[in-house]
Amino acid sequence: MKDIKQKKHIIKTLSKYISNTKTFCVLPWIHLATDNQGHYKLCCAAQFPITTNNGYNTRHIHSTGKKVHTTVNPINEIWNNTYMKNVRKKMLNGEQIEACQFCYKEEKQQKLISYRERKNITEILDEQRGDIIKQRVLDTLPDGSLKDLPYIIDLTIDSRCNLTCAMCTSSDSSGVETFIRTQIKNGNRNKFDDHTLHQFDTVNELPDDKKMWSEHQFFIDNIETLGPIMKELYATGGEPFLVKSLWKIYDKFIEKGYSKNIKLSYCSNLTAITKPQLDIINKFKQCTISASIDGYGDEYNFTRWPSTWEKIDFTVQNMIKNWVNEKNYLHFTYVYTILTIFSLPQFCNWITFYTNKLINKWEENGQTRIRCIPDTTLNQADRPDYLNIEYLHKEAIDYIINYLECNKKQCNFIDIPKQTIKLETEYENIITMLKNAKKKKNWKYKKDFLNFIEMREEYIGLKINDFLPKEFQRILYAG
Repeated sequence: MKDIKQKKHIIKTLSKYISNTKTFCVLPWIHLATDNQGHYKLCCAAQFPITTNNGYNTRHIHSTGKKVHTTVNPINEIWNNTYMKNVRKKMLNGEQIEACQFCYKEEKQQKLISYRERKNITEILDEQRGDIIKQRVLDTLPDGSLKDLPYIIDLTIDSRCNLTCAMCTSSDSSGVETFIRTQIKNGNRNKFDDHTLHQFDTVNELPDDKKMWSEHQFFIDNIETLGPIMKELYATGGEPFLVKSLWKIYDKFIEKGYSKNIKLSYCSNLTAITKPQLDIINKFKQCTISASIDGYGDEYNFTRWPSTWEKIDFTVQNMIKNWVNEKNYLHFTYVYTILTIFSLPQFCNWITFYTNKLINKWEENGQTRIRCIPDTTLNQADRPDYLNIEYLHKEAIDYIINYLECNKKQCNFIDIPKQTIKLETEYENIITMLKNAKKKKNWKYKKDFLNFIEMREEYIGLKINDFLPKEFQRILYAG
C-alpha cells in the first residue's frame, strides 16, 4: 500500500542523518501549537503544554487588573527553553517523549500510519521540505537548541463557539461551558464526572480577559513577528471564524506582502464563515478548510447541535461549487464516538459522492485537478471517556467491528481515487484499533454515559433512540 511505502521511504531518508528514527517527529524543529488557554504545545495531539522552570508558564499574556503585559517574547523563549531542547535531544536518541503518548499509542495499536509518521510524510514528501528538515536537524546544537524559529504555527484559539458538540469540553467550547453551567444550576452537578467538573471549574473561574486571550494585542504582535518566515498558519477553536484577531493578523500579512507565501488552514464547523472572510483568504497563497463534520443525518444533529445536517450539506455543496479551486481546498474531519460510529459508512458514501462531484466539475473544464479533491481524516475521541468506543466492553466492541466490516461496501471506496483519498485506510484503522483494544467484561463508564445522555436529550430536544441501533443499545446497557 502507498502509506506503507511512504513510511519506509521516510525512515530510509531520515536514517541518512538521524541515528535513531523510531520516535523522531519533524514538528519540534519547525512548528509550535497553542491550546485553548493560551499555552504553547509541541502539537495539537500533545497531552500537555510545554513546561518551563516555573511549570506551565507559557501563556501568551499575563494580566494585572486591566493592564496586559509581558516581560519576554514567548516564542523566542519557548522555542529554545530547557523543555524544547530536551525534546529534540531525546527524539534524536530514539527516546520517547512524555507528551507524545497519543502517537505511541497509535503505533502500539498497529495503525498503518500514526499522527507522528503522517507529519513526517507530509513535510518531507508532500510539501517537499526534506532539505529544510535535514538542515535544521544538522544545525541542532548538542544541547538541543535551534536558531531558526518555527515556520508553522498551529493556533487552537480560545473556546468561543456557536455549537454545543457532544464530545467537546468546556475548555474547547463556550457552548459546552453554557450547557454544563445550566445543568449545575438545575441541580445536576453530581451527574458529571470529576474530569469534566475540573475543566469546567477551571474555565468558569477565569476572568473574561483571560478567556479572550487571543484578542489581546500582544498575542497579535507576537504572531505577526513570524510573518517573514511563516509558511503555514493553522487555526481552530472553538470556532476560528468567530475570532477577530485572526483577521487583524491576516490584514498585516497582506499589507507587508507576506500573504503570498503563507498557506492558511482551518478546522471549522462551517457554520460561521462569511463572504468577506473568504475574500481575505483568497489573498493568501493557499487555503485548506477542514470541515469538522461528526456524524451523518440524525447522528450529526444530535452531536453537533444546534447545527443541522440539512444546513451543513447545503454549505458543503455551495463551497464546492463557488469556493473550491486550484488553491482553495476542502478537507473533512470526522470524530468517531459511540454516538457517531454507526453513521460512518453513510458519511464515507457522502464523501465519495462529493469527491466525484468535484472530479466532474474539473473535467467539465477539460482536466481533473487531483489536488482539489477533498481528503478526509477520521479521529478517535479520547475524551470524554464515556463516548470513547475503545473503552466499551467486549460484546459492544465486537458488535461495532462486525457492523463496520459488514457495511464497508456502503462506503463505495472503490469510486474514490486512491492516490489522493486515504479514507479507506482510516476506516480500516478503526477496525484494527478495536481488534487490538484490551477487551473488558464490563463498561466502566455506563453511568456517566447515561447521565450525559439524559441531560443532553432534555437540553437539545433530540433522542438517541432515533439513530442508535436498538440491538447495540441492548448490548451497551447490559455491559
